[in-house]
Amino acid sequence: MNLSLLAPLFLAGLVALGVPVLVHLTNKDRKDVVRFPSLRFLTRLPYRQMRRQRIQHWMLFALRALAIVLLVAAFSRPLVDGMLAGPGTEAPGRELIVVLDRSYSMGYGQTWERALDAVRATVAGEGPASRMSLITFDEQATLIVDPTSDGSALVRALDTLGPGARATRLPAAIQRANQVLAESPLGQREVVVISDFQAAAWDRTTPTALHPGATLRPVDVSADRPSNRLVTSVDITRTEQEGRQAMTVAARVVNQGSEPVAELPVILEVNGQEAFRTNVSLPPSESQTVRLGPVAQPATMSRATVRLGDDLLAPDNAFHVAVTSRPAVSVLIIEGRNARGNASLYLREALRLAEDPAFAVDRRRVDRVRPVDILAAEVVLLHDSPFPPGAAGTALVNHVGEGAGLWVVLGAGSPLSSWPEAARELLPGTWRGVVDRVDRQGVRLANVDYRHPAFEIFRGADDGNVAGPRFFRYRAVDVADSSETVARYTDGAPALVARRYHRGRVLLWGSPFDNSWSDLPVQPVFLPFVHRVTQFLGGERTTDGWRLAGQAVDLEDVLADMDIDIDTLRQEVIVEAPGRERRPVDVTGASPIIALTEAGFYEVYPLGRERASYPVAVNVDRRESDLRGLDVAAFVAATTLPDTGALASAGQTATLTPAERERRQGLWWYLLLGAIGLLTVESLWSNRPGQEHPAPATWRRAGIE
Repeated sequence: MNLSLLAPLFLAGLVALGVPVLVHLTNKDRKDVVRFPSLRFLTRLPYRQMRRQRIQHWMLFALRALAIVLLVAAFSRPLVDGMLAGPGTEAPGRELIVVLDRSYSMGYGQTWERALDAVRATVAGEGPASRMSLITFDEQATLIVDPTSDGSALVRALDTLGPGARATRLPAAIQRANQVLAESPLGQREVVVISDFQAAAWDRTTPTALHPGATLRPVDVSADRPSNRLVTSVDITRTEQEGRQAMTVAARVVNQGSEPVAELPVILEVNGQEAFRTNVSLPPSESQTVRLGPVAQPATMSRATVRLGDDLLAPDNAFHVAVTSRPAVSVLIIEGRNARGNASLYLREALRLAEDPAFAVDRRRVDRVRPVDILAAEVVLLHDSPFPPGAAGTALVNHVGEGAGLWVVLGAGSPLSSWPEAARELLPGTWRGVVDRVDRQGVRLANVDYRHPAFEIFRGADDGNVAGPRFFRYRAVDVADSSETVARYTDGAPALVARRYHRGRVLLWGSPFDNSWSDLPVQPVFLPFVHRVTQFLGGERTTDGWRLAGQAVDLEDVLADMDIDIDTLRQEVIVEAPGRERRPVDVTGASPIIALTEAGFYEVYPLGRERASYPVAVNVDRRESDLRGLDVAAFVAATTLPDTGALASAGQTATLTPAERERRQGLWWYLLLGAIGLLTVESLWSNRPGQEHPAPATWRRAGIE
């Protein structure tokens, strides 16, 4: 039995034991004589004088001293291991935690049925002294059945379970099992993990150790020599055929088995109807890109699914994509009066090569641009040009305020003096002269905000190096207070500045795209940079896309994609899951988040709106489709810690922090209640009528004669 204290510094309060001693030894009888006119009615008390003070009321003194000791002990938070009855004490019996994998790979063949049989067999031999609990896990772990001695409760819970749509993460299962072990009062502890134990399920960088002393028993229910075919990715390109939009789907198909596959059907479905079919033959452990189409693209946002022929693992045989019907984004490039014919060549060619979305590019000289040209464009790009004069300039200011995008690309031919005061409200900043960095071999981009939509596609290590291009000249920019500096040059000067102007977006870039002021136009990052910025200025139009099962979607973003202002929506939104379960969602309160728990298409129906629905495509994580097995022995060895020393005698309590053990015992409450009880008895005793005690004065001890 070990005794420890959570707050040992409170033991200094034992100094207060001197208080009862002082009370009992310093309350002397007074020897001053008070004379009265008549003493006939008073009892004469002899005055006793003592050379040494003595404690006369030992029981009262003991009560007061013991009350102080209990108060100090209570605030010191004593922890007693192995003595108190409760969760911290080992008791005879066994703690059995059954951990069941319910990721979608468990649906391969008869794997799930073998797993259920393993659960039944595990709990069948347990006696009434054992406690059993059931945890299911995929990417997260959930306690399905609380610890109980009734094994049939675990068996009954199996009827409500099945493989889900998410991947396996073994560390999540171990962490949840540890939470149950921490509350166990039993001496023997065993965790039984029932899984297909894929190699991708164990991240060695994540701690997965069980509490010391607990044993881990793996039950591997995986199939021998599994074979799987799946679709890993889908890419959509658009063309025009006879004046109508058409799309071609390129699907990546993989054969993960050890046997060749002949004439595997690959089917493209659009809005639930078969639109294209072909067959593919795949050697063992090989992949192939299959082209499906071209097929006519519907006029509204549609649902496209690439589906393979049946095999033993169905969830990865289908790949779902929500396909937008967006027209090309209209872009107007405005150049200076004396601009060369190829001044915007790099910019025009980069926009022409875009496919997702496509850009319809028009070009005008600043002295020839008309208001109708500006109003027809979703994005206006002033490329090394002064501000449009007259009615065209007024139309530009109003058009941006109503939601259009404006990209001001500065150069030698873009004087700030051409901007009237009313138009300068658009600008994220003002600019001065040209800064020449040729002598330093140029500057590069630095302090890039990769959270901004202009650069978010370059966030990954392999997504392109925006710090590679060199800038030999640029305009010095003074940033306005209401603007955001998205990127700077390595000398600290602003390179890209952004701001919102009413409903529109404005970007200010310090160098033209002419391969003279910089080498950006000939760098690999130029095309994705121009495409992404132009798409951002065009209003973040929805692209073809999908999400993973287990993620969430914000309905406010979905409604924005449908051009619906959530503030004007006065009715509920209906969300239909792939399993056809519908539920209403109130979107007028806090940001409404929908958890995507199934693979397929979720449909969002805003009531009272013309548009029928908005599809949200959800796919399973393809990493789970890799059925290669884990080294189970290595996993058990890394997960299980030996029970040594005091841990063996004190069970799991030694693995807990003092605060955790103190919460489990609550001994200080008993000490505090004892102190309160003693103080109550002391108060009643010391205040009994006629009782002498060393408390402050009664008239009997006033020295009256």
